[in-house]
Amino acid sequence: PSRPRRTTADIRNLTPARASVEAAAVGGGSVGGGLAVGYGHSSSSLSGDESKNPRGKKRRGGAGVGAGATTSLAWQLTVILAITTVALLAATLHYRSRFTHHHRHAHQQLSSHLTKLNEHESHRTAMEEQLDLKVKHVGFLEDRVAELQKELAVVQHQAKENEGRVQRREEALQGRMINMIGRVRMESHRATLDRFGPGPYQVEIQVELPADRINHPVVPPNPTLLVNLYHENMPHATHVFLEQVAHKLWDDCAFYVNAEHVFQTGPLDAITGESRLPQFVEKELDILSFQEYSMKHPHDLYTLGFTGRPAGPGFYINKEDNSRHNGPGGQMHHVLGEEADPCFGKIDDGSIPVLKRLFELPTTEEVGPHDNWLKDRLRIVSARIVGWVDPNDARATEAHLTNDLHKMNDALQRAEAGGGANNAAATDAVENRP
Repeated sequence: PSRPRRTTADIRNLTPARASVEAAAVGGGSVGGGLAVGYGHSSSSLSGDESKNPRGKKRRGGAGVGAGATTSLAWQLTVILAITTVALLAATLHYRSRFTHHHRHAHQQLSSHLTKLNEHESHRTAMEEQLDLKVKHVGFLEDRVAELQKELAVVQHQAKENEGRVQRREEALQGRMINMIGRVRMESHRATLDRFGPGPYQVEIQVELPADRINHPVVPPNPTLLVNLYHENMPHATHVFLEQVAHKLWDDCAFYVNAEHVFQTGPLDAITGESRLPQFVEKELDILSFQEYSMKHPHDLYTLGFTGRPAGPGFYINKEDNSRHNGPGGQMHHVLGEEADPCFGKIDDGSIPVLKRLFELPTTEEVGPHDNWLKDRLRIVSARIVGWVDPNDARATEAHLTNDLHKMNDALQRAEAGGGANNAAATDAVENRP
């Protein structure tokens, strides 16, 4: 169906786009005229024509109006095209800049990744080389271990073969040692009999000590300790001690330790405090040949024992029962912990009051290795074997013979006064005199 024809007034009330379309329809299909009408161009002409030609017939002036509208439209299109071109150029430059920046950033990241990849590849190559070296080293070690295992097998075989031989040697050496100890004990017993007589053996040790009439009235000044020796079961230890006494090595030495468990002496000069060990060494009486010990003579109260490993030359008096500490296995800090200190004698009961006097002597207040030392060293005036005279000592021999002569004279006098029986006894005494 045909659309109703619009007038110019109707076209003015439309939107610009719609007005151009309607104007083109009114002006004979000219879009430029429609645009001119829409934007108000030649409005008076249109109005005049419309008033003179109410029927809407075409006039000659319509062609001029269409040409002007076409020019305006071309200019507008040019501007729009320019703006569009600028916008497209700006958008192109913007997106190209963003793309360039993104491309540069991506290129940098790619380069960084490639660098890291190259580093990882180099590291992997180095690790592979190290792994190859380690594999070779492991192979070398495995070969070496195999060689060592073979050598170990050979050594174990040899050790197994030699085990019996070593055991036999050890048993032989132990047997010889036992035999040697037995012979040393036998020779010590024989030497003691030859030099000091059949025994029993006693030693008197005189010390330099003032009297204490208040606390110890029965102890005289410069008292004497009487020692009974265990020669029967401790022949080697007692022989060494008797020889030390016979050579007067203990004269002017000192007791210097007063501990809770022992009262000890040693080769120490009582006056100067210097060591007198060289004198013992010179006489070859500084140590025992072995750690002689008898279970019959443990370290009971008031017994004597040699110190040290090997034992000698110092000795001590037990102030208490030290059987466990000084007996076999009591001092395991030594290499041969199963050994014991030789216990070779005991203080006679008559000398116990003297011992109690000695045990009360004061010690130093020093803290350390000398905390049990006596404040004043106790000098040994002399040590003598009871009933024995050194044949090499002329003065001692003369005194001994004089003493025996007095004894014989007294025996003869008693015999003469007592009758025949006593005469026979006196005669026997004279004939059997030493």
